[in-house]
Amino acid sequence: MMGLYVVLPDLSRLDLKNDAVYGLLPSMATLVTNFGYALLYIMLVLSITIAIFARKEF
Repeated sequence: MMGLYVVLPDLSRLDLKNDAVYGLLPSMATLVTNFGYALLYIMLVLSITIAIFARKEF
């Protein structure tokens, strides 16, 4: 179970709906770290996908 926690992303970091409802502005540091987290995860998933499809013959 702990392995899934390490592998799957924590997408709740990117959910800012509650802040928007209550009119709270997240700090710039929070936005930058969340953006970096999302970008890193996207790059990881795309790299894995490219590696899988590079070996496949169409």
